[in-house]
Amino acid sequence: MRTSVEKDIKRFVHQFFREKGWVRDGVAFNAQLSEKVLDDYADELYADLLKVTPKSRAEQRRRWDVFTLRFDTPCVQEIIRSCQDQKANSEGTLNLVQNRGKVVYDFGQALRHFGYDSRPADLTLSQLIQRWSEEVDHAENTTPCHWIKELCEELLRAIGNRPAQPSWAVMASRTSPDGWFYPIVNHQRVEDDGSMEFDIYMYRLPGKLLR
Repeated sequence: MRTSVEKDIKRFVHQFFREKGWVRDGVAFNAQLSEKVLDDYADELYADLLKVTPKSRAEQRRRWDVFTLRFDTPCVQEIIRSCQDQKANSEGTLNLVQNRGKVVYDFGQALRHFGYDSRPADLTLSQLIQRWSEEVDHAENTTPCHWIKELCEELLRAIGNRPAQPSWAVMASRTSPDGWFYPIVNHQRVEDDGSMEFDIYMYRLPGKLLR
């Protein structure tokens, strides 16, 4: 485990509480804790370790708003099977991506663009889209929503190990009336167990567009 890497700390905390044999033989220490509580524990531990961890010369810093979607192993396998059985952009497959992708990290104002001031427990991509759509409905003018299907299709390309083909569909931010962003799948991580994580960067469109 690398104490300077946030996802390693999170993995350690989840294993400590949920995996059998880590603390007690044959049983988990406390498998009933929610994802939210475990993530909070991991955040606290990570912050405490940073205070006593020697600084290395290399340091990673975020420059753009970003959120991370995680798909567990059964979900990844189900999506792959769905793509094999039918068209990858079918409604059923796209719903899988939206309903099963969980937000496990956010930086900057990433979630505020969708209408969330903070990240609730077990937040899914479908909930992000729903909150954004509800706020758009309250607006007086029409806002494009092509970015939703484009983002899901780009996630499917990544899961299927196919080249990126973004259409650069713009998304209206809820933080300002003239804020437009490109939600782009920038980084992908494939874990040892087959689960996957995707970093969605919110790249701001230069200038202004009319709604």
